[in-house]
Amino acid sequence: MIEYRPEIDGLRAVAVVSVILFHMGIKLFSGGYVGVDVFFVISGYLITSIIYKEIIGQRFSLIEFYERRARRILPALLLITSISIILAWFFLTPAALSKFSKSVIGVATFSSNIVFWLQLQHGYFEESTRYIPLIHTWSLGVEEQFYLLFPLLMILLAKLRYSSLHVILFVFVVGSLCLSIWAVDYQNHQSIVSGAFFLLPTRAWELGIGGLIAIHKKQNLTRYSANWINNSLALLGMILIIFSMLILDQNSLFPGISAIAPVIGTGLIIFCSNEKTWIGRILSIKPMVLVGLASYSLYLWHQILIAYWYNAHQTDLNTSSIVALILASSILSFLSFRFVEKPFRNRKFLGRKTILLMSVISLAGIGAIGYSTNLATQNYEDFLALKLSKAKYIYFQNMDERKFVCSRLKYNLPEADAIIMGSSRAMQIGSHTLGHPVLNLSVSGASVEDYIAFVPEAIKKVNASLVFLGADPWLFNSVSGQTRWKSVKDLYGYWSRVISQGESLRVARRYLITKGSERGALSWLETLYKAVNRSAITTENGDMENIAKKRYDGFHIYDKLYAGKSQSDIERGFDRLLNYSMESYVDDDINRQKYISLIHFLKENGVRVVIVLSPYHPDLFQRIKREKPEFLTIENEFRKIAANLNIPIIGSYDPALVGCDATEFYDGMHPKESCMKKVLK
Repeated sequence: MIEYRPEIDGLRAVAVVSVILFHMGIKLFSGGYVGVDVFFVISGYLITSIIYKEIIGQRFSLIEFYERRARRILPALLLITSISIILAWFFLTPAALSKFSKSVIGVATFSSNIVFWLQLQHGYFEESTRYIPLIHTWSLGVEEQFYLLFPLLMILLAKLRYSSLHVILFVFVVGSLCLSIWAVDYQNHQSIVSGAFFLLPTRAWELGIGGLIAIHKKQNLTRYSANWINNSLALLGMILIIFSMLILDQNSLFPGISAIAPVIGTGLIIFCSNEKTWIGRILSIKPMVLVGLASYSLYLWHQILIAYWYNAHQTDLNTSSIVALILASSILSFLSFRFVEKPFRNRKFLGRKTILLMSVISLAGIGAIGYSTNLATQNYEDFLALKLSKAKYIYFQNMDERKFVCSRLKYNLPEADAIIMGSSRAMQIGSHTLGHPVLNLSVSGASVEDYIAFVPEAIKKVNASLVFLGADPWLFNSVSGQTRWKSVKDLYGYWSRVISQGESLRVARRYLITKGSERGALSWLETLYKAVNRSAITTENGDMENIAKKRYDGFHIYDKLYAGKSQSDIERGFDRLLNYSMESYVDDDINRQKYISLIHFLKENGVRVVIVLSPYHPDLFQRIKREKPEFLTIENEFRKIAANLNIPIIGSYDPALVGCDATEFYDGMHPKESCMKKVLK
């Protein structure tokens, strides 16, 4: 074993407290998430110290290493995951439970970071993460993947001289750091930026810094002749960490360049602090060490308590709730440390074969439960559509919107003389907006295929005589990346054939079967979930709350956090929205002809069509004119289509032509209802 250093446990305390305060929403610690980076460096240092010492002593065992990691990580992790599963069935909405089930599978397969990278459209800092019980396990995914791969690398490099090993690890660190900087500071694609936050290749350098320090320590390269150097560098390290915690926030580009300060700061403390330095003595005081010893349990417990508090109350944390959550986290964490972590680390409590067998069985069991939990919500889009057929509003979270619209078209719908079909940029049009009953079927990132799938089917369902068709710039872009329409490819295929064959809309049958009540073939898991779940699904209140809503006519009500963005927050999102499905543009004449054919089909069947151009935020539009002139060309293309087909076209990408100001936008591309009223007047 390596020499125990109490100041490292004290440093763990700093890291975990900063993360907890960040998750509690304490504004002073807006960059508290860098505590995870501190953990990464510490982990890299400790793991490399253990492996390197045992390898040069020719007593390293891969099985023994994995056994130690299993004893250290799995007992508490499996405990909080199991408790979280039980709470999820009671408090999570169908949409949230479906995503939660995948995060459970991520825990079981050491891939939580990958799961959340794929799930979170806007990354770790989007508002919805406060409701996700296992979001914090992403960092464990990174560490677990490191633990699986790094020992194998060290074994391969074991026969190299110190200088060669040092150079190779240094190259790995520099390569990973450069990849992180490239992805975060020089890329606009959200998937790449988000991947840099969640994935091992762009986080490995942080663990690698700890590894380099461990090798240096082993070679006695940190023994300075003057203690003032150690004091000064350790103090500088703490300043860098605290500075990052106070200055950074969720709008900072991270990790990338911004992660260098807290990582180097942590490295300096590990490298230079000892019992003789000021920082070392402060970090080694008993309360700091005690918190550091329980930091793993604290890290695991605090987030699930916060997440379920939000899911149960749907309000922001106040002072009393923050104090209560901190106390609850502390009590549960120290109990977990005393009665779960410590016993399982003791080899006399359980032998190697037993602990490894239990680990495999427990992980498989947790994964199976996660899969089963997903089955309980596999039809939740249909379930919510049924609820909305009987209610004024439903709570509306991330889901497959196209499946939801399909199900809406199967159940009872309100009377409507007009259909609204577009992307999320058209979701602020409803019956109140136009002054007569409408049905808004808009879906995020709508494609021409969505239009063809839903519009004729909806007209057959509600006998509407008027259709408003959105005209987003990516509709005719062959490299838009919008493929979500494939979840309704059968419905699209049916109506595409009807249109191409010139069949009468009156004669064509409806593709979707109408339902008037809930189906009887529910799985027992669905039945159980609906029996025990206490989350709100419907409401009679149309005001903004912490969760978005969908009104009976399809009008979208944003959640308070999203709707309450300041103009500076909105401007920070311009880069992403400027490139939304338009990072590059390749004209797609096939989709243009599909769009035109749909309009021809509707006109020939007596349906009036109006093309709608939704405006962009005034400041973003100025950038569009400078950086994306193709938007203006595309708008003119839509105007030509309208003129050639002799149909009205209203609105403009230019908000000035409509009369919308900056306060009439939720972000750079989503106009509020007040703006859309001006478009439609």
